Amino acid sequence: MAELLNFYVDNLLKGTVKLSEQQLDETLEAIVRLFSYVDDKDVFYLAYRRSLSKRLLSRKFKEADEMNFISKLKIHSPDAAATQKLEGMFNDIKVFFPLSLHSLISHSLILSWKLGVNRKTGRI
Repeated sequence: MAELLNFYVDNLLKGTVKLSEQQLDETLEAIVRLFSYVDDKDVFYLAYRRSLSKRLLSRKFKEADEMNFISKLKIHSPDAAATQKLEGMFNDIKVFFPLSLHSLISHSLILSWKLGVNRKTGRI
């Protein structure tokens, strides 16, 4: 049940199902109410974290909708640690995406130079 619920949420948040903002908000609210009756909440959180990470890395997400759903979960769920992990994923992605590939490469070269890593052998 929890995985099916996550599958539906994933399709809603990806935009596969076309809904207006009000319809999406009402649907997410109904899902959270249904979630409160699910026994295996950990399974839902695990599946949701996986699908959220895929959406974040593929950049197929609307931050407002995602944060809206997470805030609804936070209100109706006793597991604060799980929702904090989800919010942490957004903070991580906000830090990561502004870095370009060029800056990542230059930072790794500077770090390897500071550590004295031989680029040919990879040893210090």
